[in-house]
Amino acid sequence: MPCESMGRRGVAEGSVSSSQWRRNPLHSQHSTSRDRGTNAWSQELFQEAEEEGDAAFLRLRAPLFWHSARPHVFSEEERRRMDKYESIDYSEAQSLSYKARMLNRKKEHRWLKWMMFIAVGVCVGLWSVLILQTLELMSTQKLSLLERYIIVRVDKSASNNETDFFGLTPGGVRWCDVGRGYLIYFLWSGFAALLSSLCCVIVPSAAGSGVPDVMAYLNGIMFPRIFNIRNLVVKSLSCILAVGSGLPVGVEGPIIHMGSLIGAGLPTGRSRTLRCSADSLLSTFQNPRDMRDFISAGAACGMTSAFSAPIGGMLFVMEEMATFFPVQLACLVFVSCLSCMCVIQIINTYLVGWQVPASLPVSMGAGEFRPYAISMFIVGVVKGNHVPMNLLTFIPTIVGAIALGLLAVSYTVSSVMFTRWRSKRLFPSVLLRVLEPCACALVYATACYMLPLAFDCVEVPEYVKMHKEELGIELFTAFCADRENMFSPFGTLALTSPYNGIRLLFSRHTAAVTPWYACLLHLLLYTLGSSYAGGMFISCGTVIPSLFIGAMGGRLIGVLFNKSVWADPGVMALIGSASYFSGISRLSFSLIVIMMELTSDLTHITCLMVGVILARAVANRFCHSLYHSLLEVKAAPFLEVQASVHKLDMFCAKDIMSSPAVTLATVETVAHLVETLRSTPHNSFPVVLTGTGTYNGVISRSQLELLLWFIYFRDVEREKGSEAQDSLKSSTLGDCVAESSGGREHEGTLMVSDADRCDTDGCGAAASNSPDSNGAKAATRWLELQPHATYMDLREVSERIFWRRLPSLPPVELLPAATRQCYVDLSPYVDLSAYYVRDLMCISRTYYIFRHLGLRQLPVVDRNHHVIGVISRKNFVSDRLHERLHEAEEIARQSAYDRAQHLYSKCQ
Repeated sequence: MPCESMGRRGVAEGSVSSSQWRRNPLHSQHSTSRDRGTNAWSQELFQEAEEEGDAAFLRLRAPLFWHSARPHVFSEEERRRMDKYESIDYSEAQSLSYKARMLNRKKEHRWLKWMMFIAVGVCVGLWSVLILQTLELMSTQKLSLLERYIIVRVDKSASNNETDFFGLTPGGVRWCDVGRGYLIYFLWSGFAALLSSLCCVIVPSAAGSGVPDVMAYLNGIMFPRIFNIRNLVVKSLSCILAVGSGLPVGVEGPIIHMGSLIGAGLPTGRSRTLRCSADSLLSTFQNPRDMRDFISAGAACGMTSAFSAPIGGMLFVMEEMATFFPVQLACLVFVSCLSCMCVIQIINTYLVGWQVPASLPVSMGAGEFRPYAISMFIVGVVKGNHVPMNLLTFIPTIVGAIALGLLAVSYTVSSVMFTRWRSKRLFPSVLLRVLEPCACALVYATACYMLPLAFDCVEVPEYVKMHKEELGIELFTAFCADRENMFSPFGTLALTSPYNGIRLLFSRHTAAVTPWYACLLHLLLYTLGSSYAGGMFISCGTVIPSLFIGAMGGRLIGVLFNKSVWADPGVMALIGSASYFSGISRLSFSLIVIMMELTSDLTHITCLMVGVILARAVANRFCHSLYHSLLEVKAAPFLEVQASVHKLDMFCAKDIMSSPAVTLATVETVAHLVETLRSTPHNSFPVVLTGTGTYNGVISRSQLELLLWFIYFRDVEREKGSEAQDSLKSSTLGDCVAESSGGREHEGTLMVSDADRCDTDGCGAAASNSPDSNGAKAATRWLELQPHATYMDLREVSERIFWRRLPSLPPVELLPAATRQCYVDLSPYVDLSAYYVRDLMCISRTYYIFRHLGLRQLPVVDRNHHVIGVISRKNFVSDRLHERLHEAEEIARQSAYDRAQHLYSKCQ
């Protein structure tokens, strides 16, 4: 049966090229020319492939695709939450009304944009200094209060020869005095954590780090209320209290979010909360595209102020956060980071914890900056502290990168598990979500306070004693009887600030300062506490905790190797912190630059690069980055740089589109527009020509809402305010109708009557509005003469909606019956330059166009230019994309099989 064998072979083969396929049927036809059935089957199949095109036919014969990365499978509940997210319109609609506005628009002042980027940098720098200086003050006061109370009690007990029933700690301090200090530390931690969560009750969107939210916004996802000024104030208070309570969380993530908040609000010059507006000067920046650029600059300035790393901050936003980052924007962001860095360096030189340093280093001259104001964790301040690069350093680097990459995977997985469990069990109850940070702070404070008491104090190394001020470290001595020569290594890591701990871990030639047991125990305690606390109902981040965990892991590896020449613990702590943070965030080149700016050390940059690449590769084998995993928990439709599907060119746009599409005609009734907006959640609608039904453009939901509000303000509120004036206009306009009723062109009018619409479109009978006693016919004729709403008219309507906090749709029930039945001409407001794709365009190019152009929806048209579907952001989400392609594959295979069976039956 040659026909049957050929049919089976045509269905099974899936990897042949188009040219090979075209030769094979013809070759079969030539070799079996005596079999008419085979000839008919081959000729019909060949002609069908020519008509459908290469892409469609190869899709039918393509093999099953394989996953280049395992996608996250969203549950039904997560998909419902995902459907509630809205995309952002970055491009202005190129409509006729917009082009008419552009004719009279003045040239923008370029210097104003540069000044606004500099202002964003200065404001972010000042705000971050406010937070960081307050945190330094709180940390100093808490530690000094604890030490002063314990030391005073110890000195008083020693002078009175008092004895304690419970005896002495291993460090030689009475348990009674330690217990009183614990009570102070316990109350401080619990009360600060409770206030931090209470702040987030006021503005729930202030909870969390905010970095994933900003990433999603820059990717094109609208997150509600994340750029409100109340969010800025509440997030700052919550972050200060959370970090000041002693929880294993950081301030850097919230500072990045705060920088984005300032970037979003300052250039627009208006705020409903503050009741202020500067529209006359800054109205040119009140658009999504400029707002996106300023938010990117604010995020970069936040990273700059958090780590004193201006170039690293800009690269961090470019690599991790921003989806759109052209070269011109990079120059503006660089200037913004420069202004931010100047502010924080000047202030941090002369203020430490809101106090002027008692004495500056002797080596500093007039006008010089403090070394720690330039680089936060500078390591080259002590002469002779340099550790040269050694070839054998790559051995502990590779070992540490692999180990810390696996630790980063466990941290990410546990953080996501805790977050999912918390969202189901605790967050539904406001009381539980408020009390959880307090309970966690009390447990963590107890562990950090009690565990150091189980170990003896050690002697301060002579090198550290000589250069303690230059190294910028503080040793915890309250648990030691001899506070001049002894200190608690575990207490120094657990009870001082993470900044002090990182400086201690990065210090060179100080292996005796951190014994292996102190690094190991605090590494386990801090990792577990940070992975749990990162998702609580407080404003906190995980950047400094990640550096601290990595530094402890790297320091532990350096101590275990015990080779000061090629495995110095301080060098390994630096490499470990970069490796671990790369495993958490998947950063690469930007992280290298950040670490260089943090330490001002370029000696071991090669080892840093090796550690970052290895840890990143190890972590990529098991899970996504922490920020992207949290976006999956939020069910945000985030679009990656590349889709997680192999051989996307084998599939077409029609395989993943949503159909049928909800379309609008060029002329629609007010009632139909209202019904469409109320019945569908879509944010843009393809517009088709009324006569032919072919694709004309796209109109957004917001544009339709503005048109309806314009009609409402014109026909309802104005009539309420001046009823006598409206009646006069009606009678006057009635005469005008009689003068200009013949053959008038309605192109460009906002509302047209039924008869005029039929005359324009070639209808048969005209549906006329029946007159009533209230003069509805006169009102209809008056509406016919109104020109379309201009760009500035809709802008004024938008401002009125913004300041009065009006809903999206007006109360159309208050409109006159004649108005609701009239037609609206949408042609002046249709985006004629909107992007669209053919149904046979491959998905790889469709994905590239959608993501890189920042689109909201993408209409799909057939060869006759009819709209057959729409592609939105949700269609490109990994699991939905795989699901649609699986369905398309199965349908194609079944269709090919049925067609082969049908053609085979013809051969009989």
